[in-house]
Amino acid sequence: MLVSAEATDSCRWSFTKKLYSASFPKVENKYLKKKKEKKRELSSNTSAGFTCIFKKINFTLVLVVIIAISFTIFFVRNKAKVKPFPIEKISLEDRQELGAMILMVASNPDDLETIDTDFRDILKKYSRESGTRLFHLKEYVNGLFYLPKLFYEDAKRAIQEKRPFKSTERDRLEQHFLKSGFLTIQQIQNDGETMELIAKKKPISAAHGVEIFIDEKRIDEMLGEWNDEEIEKIISKLFTPQT
Repeated sequence: MLVSAEATDSCRWSFTKKLYSASFPKVENKYLKKKKEKKRELSSNTSAGFTCIFKKINFTLVLVVIIAISFTIFFVRNKAKVKPFPIEKISLEDRQELGAMILMVASNPDDLETIDTDFRDILKKYSRESGTRLFHLKEYVNGLFYLPKLFYEDAKRAIQEKRPFKSTERDRLEQHFLKSGFLTIQQIQNDGETMELIAKKKPISAAHGVEIFIDEKRIDEMLGEWNDEEIEKIISKLFTPQT
């Protein structure tokens, strides 16, 4: 059968068109695949870039916060830092007077109101009344408030052993406060003489020429009346700034 040239051309065009149409999806898929891969890669790079930037920003913020906190702590510490009470600047006479008042009120808490004003007047001569500064002085002289109690305990043992007795702790505190000027050698000697009289069960001369006899029963009463909580309240009141 003869086919016209026109028909042949039409067939060729139709075949070419089909062939092209059949191959186009492959080409399109390949192109789209590459395009999608590039898009994905670009998206991935962009995401990685943003993540990197975000991490850098976070690190910078954390660093700034740490520096800010460090400066704040440094400032607060230096602002709160107060020099200790200048004990070495207190005259020897005033130290001895402070020591005598402490022993007086420790032996008889009722004397607190009597010594309170004089006690503070001495401290004000050397430093302003700040809680921090008074705390340092309180810690320094705290043991002096308990010397009377140690004396009573030693006196009881002296009666039992019938000879003067001084515990290691009492001796340590006496030497410490003697060296720092809050006790005098005369006070220590007087306590030694009193301890000897108690051990020998001899009367002790008191104020106004009165003589008193201290036995083990009387010492037990004094130790029973001793109240550590009351002493701590006295210490706290003496070393708290007045408002």
